Amino acid sequence: MYRYKKELPNLTNMNIKEAINFLRDNGYSDTDYNTIYKISFNTNKNNIIKVQDNNIYVSKFKILPYILLIILIIITILTVIFINKHKKINYYLKITSVPSTWAKSVTVRIDEDNTNASSYDYCILDTDNINKCNYQRLDGKTLTTTDTGKKYVWFRANVDKSSVVSNKVTIYVDNSAPDIKILSVDTTSNTIKYNISVSDSESGIKEYGYSINNSDFIMNNKDTYTFTDLTSDKTYKIDIKAIDNLGNEVVKTFYNTTKEKKTTTTRTVKTTEKIEEPVIYTVTFDSNGGNTISDVSVKSLDKIGTLPIPEREGYTFVGWMYNNELIDENLVVVSNMKLTATYAPITYTITYNLDNGICENPTTYDITSEDITLNNPSKEGYTFTGWTSDTDETLVPTYIIKEGSTGNKVLTANYQENTYKIIYHKNLNNTDETKEVIINYTSEYTIPDNMFNIADDVLVFNSWNTEIDGSGTSYKVGDIVSKLTSKQDDIINLYAIYEKN
Repeated sequence: MYRYKKELPNLTNMNIKEAINFLRDNGYSDTDYNTIYKISFNTNKNNIIKVQDNNIYVSKFKILPYILLIILIIITILTVIFINKHKKINYYLKITSVPSTWAKSVTVRIDEDNTNASSYDYCILDTDNINKCNYQRLDGKTLTTTDTGKKYVWFRANVDKSSVVSNKVTIYVDNSAPDIKILSVDTTSNTIKYNISVSDSESGIKEYGYSINNSDFIMNNKDTYTFTDLTSDKTYKIDIKAIDNLGNEVVKTFYNTTKEKKTTTTRTVKTTEKIEEPVIYTVTFDSNGGNTISDVSVKSLDKIGTLPIPEREGYTFVGWMYNNELIDENLVVVSNMKLTATYAPITYTITYNLDNGICENPTTYDITSEDITLNNPSKEGYTFTGWTSDTDETLVPTYIIKEGSTGNKVLTANYQENTYKIIYHKNLNNTDETKEVIINYTSEYTIPDNMFNIADDVLVFNSWNTEIDGSGTSYKVGDIVSKLTSKQDDIINLYAIYEKN
């Protein structure tokens, strides 16, 4: 902004050119308007004149300061962006909903975080060594687990190309039943005395007790108990139930037979010592349709030990049943017993090679399935001729999987290509002279020239048409056609069409 101190008329809002013209028109000297012109430094004459306190001001626009200001603003913006992108942020993950006591199911949630993560992972271990973590993707921000035991959990937030790991979280989950060990069973003619130990390494034992011959459980919390006033030489079913503090429970069953009052076998040692002979029980196996399993002998109060695995065609062995209950190698033998094998049918697959055909058929079956009659496939332009299998190339028009069949099956559909007939009609003078040709569905066929004697100088052959009056589909001589119809033995009629010579 430049100031000119000589008093002059009000030139407000005039530009340089307007102000000079005004001074000239109103009798001012050349000095006056030359001074104003000089004040403008010979720049654009559109600079604006302003008058304040009888002084003249000429505004001269300088672009360089504005360019410098704009550059400064851009540098400032880029600097802020760079700092925000590279500054170190103290990322954190806050974990909540962590119970400090045993529970059947524990839910842990990421409650607060400032990571703006794209996804989250978790790691759960039996040890607190984070170096053994094999992270898995977390669905959302919540992890629910029912894995039994004391566990250690870490969460990881995936941020850009880095990650943020939470502090270690310790959880306590108990979904396992207590452990019952039958330490000993003593039997007389009218009493059965058992000695057991009950433990639970997680939430602890709440209560335990017994039931005899399916009576209501008596939760007496006693490791040793004696049943009295029993009938001699009778087998009793005794169930021991234990419940932990979270409600997980287990029932362990053993059978024991009271002795006959006079059957104690003794022998004399040094004329004074009486020794009871060990009782040996026989365990027999009913393989229930499987291969034969030999009997085994087990001492009283010994565990039955490793059990044999029978084989039965079409079935998978599930286990051995005793008194309608599934048992394992820890069953304590206290009497002769018969075990029965139980099985589950094996599921077999049926694979179809349809060669672009279409049909709906089952894809699995088992040995108990009723007869399965397969639907035959359809394929455009072909006629189904039968099934062959990976084990038998014989064509079977109707394939039936009989009840009692076994094994995976791979079946292939077989077809024969359809043929159709083209009948050419002379279509002249009301005659029905024809010629025909048989064509395979996929064969390419060239439309022939007229094959009839016209004997007419007025008309000449033009083309073939599917309608007698030429209103249908037209075919020219030399046209190559294929797949005019997909039906077996279908007929295509083509009529000769003429025009005047």
